[in-house]
Amino acid sequence: MAATVPSRPRPPGDPGGRRVSGVAPPAAGARALAEYSRRVLSPRRPASLFAAAVLVCLQGLVIVAFGGYLAVEGVVGDPSSVVNAEIAGALALLAGAGLLAVARGIGRGRRWSRSPAALTQVLSLPVGWGLVQGGRPEIGLPVIAVAVATLVLLFLPASNASFEG
Repeated sequence: MAATVPSRPRPPGDPGGRRVSGVAPPAAGARALAEYSRRVLSPRRPASLFAAAVLVCLQGLVIVAFGGYLAVEGVVGDPSSVVNAEIAGALALLAGAGLLAVARGIGRGRRWSRSPAALTQVLSLPVGWGLVQGGRPEIGLPVIAVAVATLVLLFLPASNASFEG
């Protein structure tokens, strides 16, 4: 014989549905429940948003790698100032980690993530241009291309709808 487990009574006002991100499902209506399921439980993100998240993630990984390089060179190498090299490495690691968090937010369609991503791309443009003018076009041109592509992807209509929704 199978033993039955008594169910616990629900608190008053609890519809008994699954809660996602602090949002309770609608209490009644098949149409409202279908809309809730479509938008909250299984959201579909456009390809442009995914591509933007990948580009921002790659930028974050490059900056984390550069920060690690600076930190190691500060200890192993012969910098003019060990303290400055370590601080620069730590700041680069922190900035890269921040960009990785922004990339995750973009991938999930979070509104807050578009502003820091767009600001990073706008600030990357003069950096890339300075590298091109400084005789390093092999670094500067990809920086400019990634920044422009990410800005375009972030503000496509499909991405806008995903951020607003």
